[in-house]
Amino acid sequence: MKKILFLFVFLQIGLFVNSQVKYPLSKYPMHSSIWSMSYDTWMKDEDGKPLVVFSPKGYHTFENDCPELRNVNLIKVQSLLITELNTFRKDYKKENIKESKTLSTKSVDDAKKLATVKNYKIVNENDIKIVYDRIPPDFFSRVDFKKFNIEKTIAESVFDWFVANDAGMGLLLSDQKKEFGVGVYVNETNGVTIVIRGK
Repeated sequence: MKKILFLFVFLQIGLFVNSQVKYPLSKYPMHSSIWSMSYDTWMKDEDGKPLVVFSPKGYHTFENDCPELRNVNLIKVQSLLITELNTFRKDYKKENIKESKTLSTKSVDDAKKLATVKNYKIVNENDIKIVYDRIPPDFFSRVDFKKFNIEKTIAESVFDWFVANDAGMGLLLSDQKKEFGVGVYVNETNGVTIVIRGK
């Protein structure tokens, strides 16, 4: 089984990270139970700033697949998302938010279409902020699912994924947005597709 160097994986998705200044990793660290994130002083971006390194806890590499994702109970994951969002906010000393069933329904629909419909685009909505992304399946490849419940782990990771991402953290930790809707779609091929709305 091939291994993927964590530096290479994160370089693909994280070169933009150091350009943001509002939610630096030094002040808003990751609290994930399965991932670690830190600055690499040896590798610099084009401005000379250290790159952010994303790695599985206890390992230096990710494997290249995660077959356990084919057996995920998506309904259970969905039921945990707002609780995990409030836990995430609590880690950064933010108040709880409420779920908007309307926003969650739209987000669930969009997440599935992003994962399964070619060239699907999310339409912007007035007064609603939207962030979306995809966690590749290999980012769960080092998780011991005999120790960690897979549905709860995915629900937690939906929000940890946006640490050090200015747009994502700006929504997740917003004091102005009081109602949220979160949707995910999970499969072995695409990993975890995420859509989050706040108003």
